[in-house]
Amino acid sequence: MKKIFLYVLSAAMVFMLLPQAQSNAAPSVTLTPPTYLGIPVGVTEMSNLEAQINDALGDWDDQQDLALGLGNSNAYAAQAANLWGYQGYSIFAIMVGPMIGVQAPSFNVDELQNVADKIETEGDVYAGMGIGSAVNVGVRIPTFVKKLIGLGFLDNNLYVNVKYFGYSMEVDDFDADTKTFGFGINYQLFKPRKLPLGVLKWRGLSVGTGLLYNSNEVNLTLEGLADIRENISGTVDMVLDPSITLGIDTTSYTIPFEVSTSLRLLWVLNLTLGAGVDFNFGNTDITIKQFSDIYVEDGGVEIVAGDYSRGSAAIDASTTDVSPSLTRARLMAGVGLSLGPVVVDMPVAWYLNSGASVGIQAGIVW
Repeated sequence: MKKIFLYVLSAAMVFMLLPQAQSNAAPSVTLTPPTYLGIPVGVTEMSNLEAQINDALGDWDDQQDLALGLGNSNAYAAQAANLWGYQGYSIFAIMVGPMIGVQAPSFNVDELQNVADKIETEGDVYAGMGIGSAVNVGVRIPTFVKKLIGLGFLDNNLYVNVKYFGYSMEVDDFDADTKTFGFGINYQLFKPRKLPLGVLKWRGLSVGTGLLYNSNEVNLTLEGLADIRENISGTVDMVLDPSITLGIDTTSYTIPFEVSTSLRLLWVLNLTLGAGVDFNFGNTDITIKQFSDIYVEDGGVEIVAGDYSRGSAAIDASTTDVSPSLTRARLMAGVGLSLGPVVVDMPVAWYLNSGASVGIQAGIVW
């Protein structure tokens, strides 16, 4: 399951990065021409070669909106394996599962349908996808512990939790790394109440805060792309064989403030509602670089005589150090099924700036 989510995330990111049309932006291009007997070859044609590179990579030069969307969605996914619907437990709770965060330009259906067109025509769009996964362990703080730490004035309704998950994989020219970490503290403002025989249980009202960290790093090398050519004379061409490295490195630190409640019906169905505000920090880097040789061909065959030396192309079309949105308000909901202390739950959050997150999780609530 974890590999599937990583592949989905990576495929979506790479799709967003692939250029579909020309733009006025220009990447940083440093070209060194090939030489013959130490003399540069095709100097005049280098400007034409650079123009072709700008046409091919221009859409990648400035992706501030995409980086912002990726940063926000990464922060949304940090809520993985949450306990929104199960606060007020007696002793402990354990929850395990992934969450996907999505940032869209708008929740307007027509605009969502035009996201792909905007990528093609503008090369940059306020959108993104992030993933988080965690094992979350929460405990109810005993009274004697609260007295030891100077919180004995609180009644027996204080809870703390810690969660973590990390995973890395490498397949050929693709590698990915994800880490989620967090801790939280919750206080039960109103204790759970229930009707006889478990027909209906209200889990009370809980307020909480903490610190969440989520990072996703994806790197992919694209080879075998079409050559970029510029004719020098007759059958002699100057050739650049592209090899492009794509990288997305997103890190978010989130301080959440939230209130949640839930109802359990007939011992089986659990319904969650809540609201919160997140304060987000961190950064996103979209790294797009190419380091390639430039060589000379005659009739489609590279000239490899000792008097010839290859040139090089260093291209950087990266967008770096973009912070996520500082504050994001959200509404939470969820539906879960219980079999005694074992629960399966699907939490959903709607962020008021056209963002969302959805997770699937399972655990034990005692």
